[in-house]
Amino acid sequence: MQRMSIDKNGGYVVVGRKCDGGWNSTTTTCVPAIARITNGGSVDTTFGSSSGYTTFTFGSGKSQSFYGSTIDPTTNDIIAVGRNGAATLAAIARVTSTGLPTSFGSGGSLTRDLLGGATSEALFTANVDSVSRIVAVGDATTSQTFIANTRSASNGTADSTYATGGVDATTPGGAEEAALGNDDRLYVVGYSGTRLVVWRFWP
Repeated sequence: MQRMSIDKNGGYVVVGRKCDGGWNSTTTTCVPAIARITNGGSVDTTFGSSSGYTTFTFGSGKSQSFYGSTIDPTTNDIIAVGRNGAATLAAIARVTSTGLPTSFGSGGSLTRDLLGGATSEALFTANVDSVSRIVAVGDATTSQTFIANTRSASNGTADSTYATGGVDATTPGGAEEAALGNDDRLYVVGYSGTRLVVWRFWP
């Protein structure tokens, strides 16, 4: 698993991927997964299909995974972000607090191209702003790596008022973590070359 969030009921929500076949790369099949653990440390059998987890599929390929997540403070929905199987598109999913798909995107999930011609794309963090828009941050690589951020309405529609078609991938560097300020400005910490850098983006 890659990231953990705590929902308003005190449950631990973890995201990453579920793999079959162990470490044998020729047989392993991996799919992005969201799981929930109770505050007592047990698998939450009320989440997903009584297994305590739910999975998604973003095309074929072993690279697909969730890397980050957040909890919508209004609905308690879980928002997870990552990449598709070919690692060439970003992936976003939204499920209810019980692990059921929402009307977000198609069947509760979507993929988004962060940078045309990129050989690798992924989202690592997600936040929900003051008007319930989802702001996700990661990076995209062509001949160099760019910080990539995207903003979506609560139903997954790209916010056309944000950057270009809801996506910005024009800042060279790599993202590690991100947060929203009280004014909904986006703050990203990451690297540029050998330097640690903090960027601030306008809403």
